[in-house]
Amino acid sequence: MLAWLATLALAWWLGGEQAAPDLAAIRNRAADSTREASELVTANDAAKRRIAVLERSDQISRLANESLQKTLRVREGDLAKLRDELAFYQRLVGGETGRALKIQRLALRPIGRSNAFGFRVLLTRNAQAGETNRGAVTVRVSGVGADKLVQLEWDRLQQETAATPLVYDFKYFQQLESSLILPAGFEPDRVVVRARASDGTSVEESFTWRAALQKGGDPDVWQ
Repeated sequence: MLAWLATLALAWWLGGEQAAPDLAAIRNRAADSTREASELVTANDAAKRRIAVLERSDQISRLANESLQKTLRVREGDLAKLRDELAFYQRLVGGETGRALKIQRLALRPIGRSNAFGFRVLLTRNAQAGETNRGAVTVRVSGVGADKLVQLEWDRLQQETAATPLVYDFKYFQQLESSLILPAGFEPDRVVVRARASDGTSVEESFTWRAALQKGGDPDVWQ
């Protein structure tokens, strides 16, 4: 009996000696894993904060850039207006040499969702030209229709046979306003304004359709 108890005690002691090192190793590995997981959580949180800062910084940069671009567009628009005004007044006071009559500006704007467009033409004369100038203005539009180059004359744009031109009669400057209608599917490219004076002389000025639309987008033009 004593021998059996001794054998049992020895077996228990040997099993504990073998199991204890394995248990300690497991505990150590668990502690290491816990520490590594904590470090990863900390690093992940730091990365999230960094990303948030970068995204916020990028958003601020985009907003600042958009604000700057908007300011530049406004200033460029103001500068273009000042240049137009300067050219206009230089023309009136005789600071610009050349023809007595000039087609200074053309502005276009769409009428609703139709193929019709309103337009306004500004005519000027050098103040040194003297007498009142009288005559008539017509418009023609060139572009693409049915896959070929097309030029629409005044009658076609007015959808009338022998349409009456716009009449002008001024000494220094005058604005003429009317409308035109484009055929369906027509893609306009350029507009030519022709002013024919009562003495038989005439002048023409060509404008791109896009530039005339941009000019027409300025509310001050229609004042």
